[in-house]
Amino acid sequence: MADYTDLVRIPLITRLLPLQGCEGVDTDPPTITVISPTPGGHIQPRQPFVFDVEDETELGLQLVTVELGLRHEVVWLRDSFAPMYESGSSRSEIVANRKYRYSVVRAGGWTSDPTFHVEVIDKGGNEAS
Repeated sequence: MADYTDLVRIPLITRLLPLQGCEGVDTDPPTITVISPTPGGHIQPRQPFVFDVEDETELGLQLVTVELGLRHEVVWLRDSFAPMYESGSSRSEIVANRKYRYSVVRAGGWTSDPTFHVEVIDKGGNEAS
């Protein structure tokens, strides 16, 4: 059987399947925890945006984007940072395949108050909310 757990469409498919109450099926979504700056606070132009993503079983797709005024930029997709975020940003594995810490810095700094979007889907097809 083909493994489609890394596809973005998997949460839509999973939500149609009767998974609740199925023994051994992962139904818990991943968690996202903002470390810095304080959620709702302001970020300085050169300050990193730091957050953790974690799952009890195994993480799958991880997508990070940011809105800067009218601009919408991809920060991280699947396994690498976009060019504007490569220098100074990091992704550290805390628990193998289950927990990562991101520290995101933008080349040239944050040009306006950014709005970050972190989307995480685990290997069971559960999406962080």
